[in-house]
Amino acid sequence: MKTIRCSSLPRRAICPGSMAAEDGIESVDSAVSMAGTAGHAALEAYYNAYAHELFTSPATVEFRAPVGDFTDGLDDITASRAKWYAHVMDGIIEEHEGAVEIHTEVAMSIELGEVRLTGHNDLTVICADGVTLISDWKFNFLEVPEAAHNIQLMGYTLLAIKDMALPFEIGGEIHTILIAGGNENPFSASKYTPFHTVALETYIESIITNSLAADAKRVPDENACKYCLAKCSTRCPETLAEVSKGSPMALALCESHLPDNIEGATKQVMVAKELAKLCKAYIDRFNDFVRENEELCDGFAELQKPRVKREIVDCQAAHDAITSHDLLTSDEFLKQCINVPIGKLEKALKPVLTARGEKVKDHKMIIAGLLGDALKAEVDPDAKRVVKITMKKEAVV
Repeated sequence: MKTIRCSSLPRRAICPGSMAAEDGIESVDSAVSMAGTAGHAALEAYYNAYAHELFTSPATVEFRAPVGDFTDGLDDITASRAKWYAHVMDGIIEEHEGAVEIHTEVAMSIELGEVRLTGHNDLTVICADGVTLISDWKFNFLEVPEAAHNIQLMGYTLLAIKDMALPFEIGGEIHTILIAGGNENPFSASKYTPFHTVALETYIESIITNSLAADAKRVPDENACKYCLAKCSTRCPETLAEVSKGSPMALALCESHLPDNIEGATKQVMVAKELAKLCKAYIDRFNDFVRENEELCDGFAELQKPRVKREIVDCQAAHDAITSHDLLTSDEFLKQCINVPIGKLEKALKPVLTARGEKVKDHKMIIAGLLGDALKAEVDPDAKRVVKITMKKEAVV
């Protein structure tokens, strides 16, 4: 039985074919995603402590440790968001007469048609007025649909209502709360009751059914492609076609991995780095695909034949053979032999100079001094081009 996470439902609704396209591709953590994970962990620790105080000494719960005590080790932006999210969430709880129960990262699952739907919503709060709050916060994927249109939260709501193994019961209204730093409003909410179960189940099951269809379409979209593992690979040529046109999606895919406060020249450089990685990932995957499917690719792609490396292993013997047949004079032959790239000579001399205790930064100067007039250096004004992109540490947020 296939497993589908609620967090993937929005993408599957936009691009049903993404489920099959990314099947089997392993995800790789980035610095941005790890920062988001750390932010979630800080809020989880804060609300676990809140739940403990609520259980052991409810009369003094208002004097519990502040969220700032749980943000040590976070970068400034993530820590600031964690504090703001907790401030907003605590205010919502108080509007519902306070918390009776608090549960963090509860694993939920149900069988839905041909699949198992699973989810871990960030926070569940049973409030004194009978309302259940189901919350999700976004640290990096900031511009997201508001709660009323958020399919991920709809999935969490359905799981909370139907999973009978949960440590809490849904008695009345469910308010889904979305807190994302990039949205115009500090949070958004939507109301459900157990009477919405059939409608929620029908809608979510239709999304899943469409994504399981043999002819499920891949539909490139800025939001759908952001975190799809198959983007710009042989699994999804549609995104490659969009990117090759220089469409806005190319930049959108690259920018999706950057913190939202990166602007100006720094942003351009980081986008360029992401684009370079995107291109390399596609080329590597395409090469692998052609190697594994030579017959299928015959006619539109072929593997380059390996180059034959040739070299003269005995210069004296080569000199004698060439000059004895009057093809070159000794001087002409010698000129060809010594016309070697300075870079190769420097590379060959590097281990010797290092062994003699010479500093690496002085190697080029030493070699130039030894060669004297035998080395010619001139500037080519037309040769300026970008050859390497390197981010300075202080430019990375």
